[in-house]
Amino acid sequence: MITVELNDEQDAQMLFDRFVESDEDGAIDARHSDNRVIIAGEVQQKDVVSVASSVLSDYVMGTREEEMLLELIHSTFYFQDRDEQEQILAVAKSIMQGKKSDLPGLKKVSSRREVLFNAFHEFLGTETAFHYESFVRFRLKPYRECLQHYVEMAIDEYKLEQEYQNFVESLRKLLTTRRPLLDTIHLVFQREFAIYDREYQRIDEQNVREHLDPVLGQRWGMDIEPSVLVTLIGIAPKNVFLYTDNVDAGMIQTIQNVFQERVIICPSRSCDFHS
Repeated sequence: MITVELNDEQDAQMLFDRFVESDEDGAIDARHSDNRVIIAGEVQQKDVVSVASSVLSDYVMGTREEEMLLELIHSTFYFQDRDEQEQILAVAKSIMQGKKSDLPGLKKVSSRREVLFNAFHEFLGTETAFHYESFVRFRLKPYRECLQHYVEMAIDEYKLEQEYQNFVESLRKLLTTRRPLLDTIHLVFQREFAIYDREYQRIDEQNVREHLDPVLGQRWGMDIEPSVLVTLIGIAPKNVFLYTDNVDAGMIQTIQNVFQERVIICPSRSCDFHS
């Protein structure tokens, strides 16, 4: 029998509900009394300790994980601004949800649920009584270390995003100072970029860049290929017809972010002038 003591009856009810929801085949006997949840029972190969460890792991992740992440952001990494904290938290959640699976350090981070499960499974026995809050406070150091790795990656991503936004804003401001050399251009992106004027005549990008202000030739301190941006900002068109089927490509998104309402997205099949 495993007895979990919580701070109040409401928390006990929440945890009890988790056990009821998880017990689809009637493998365990869960009860709650005041601020305690009592778990017992074993059916075939289903170990009550494993069941309890699994439910308690999900309960921690569902009720305490966000609080722990914010505490790390605030107290370990000293981000005091609430808006910054929320933005970093959102990035951390997206990483943990697998939405940024290409991050180089991600493979080195242990599964946080596995870390939690192991912590409970190593502690619990078939006759164990413990206080939930004390366990969370004193026995989840590996879990907190796991969360800290996610926060570190989130902060790196947040800073990169801030640099990118500053970069885009600087290009927007520069664009407003440019006199349009052409009102309309047609920009095709398949394997590479190609620029055409309104009469569908190919524009020689190298020739354009040779006549641009020197400031436009800088790399802007960003790790992206700037040549097409330099050319576009130099021309400063009022309308950019962008032909592509890959709207998620990094440079495509940057062009849209810089030129905003000037960009009109068109499918690649409509650029029959491009060979």
